[in-house]
Amino acid sequence: MPVSRALIWCKDNIGMEIHGTTKKRPYEAFLAEEKSHLMPLPDIPFEHPLWKECTVHIVFDSLPTRYIGKKVWVKGIKRPLRYY
Repeated sequence: MPVSRALIWCKDNIGMEIHGTTKKRPYEAFLAEEKSHLMPLPDIPFEHPLWKECTVHIVFDSLPTRYIGKKVWVKGIKRPLRYY
C-alpha cells in the first residue's frame, strides 16, 4: 500500500518541527510517549448511522404503546434486517 502524502507530511515535515510550547518534535513525542497507549481497532468497522424522525404506527419489543401516533427519532444502520 503506498504511503500517502499526508502521512509523509505528518511524520517527516510538520511532525519533525520543534513545537513552540513543548519544545519537542511532535512525531518523536508520539512515538516515545503515546503510541504504546493506543489500543487496536475493533474487528467490526464503525457504521455511520442514519437518524430520522418517524411516526410510530406499530409497537415492537420494548417501545411503550403510548408512542403510537407520536414522532420518535429512529437510528438506521446498514446491516440488513432479519425477518423470521
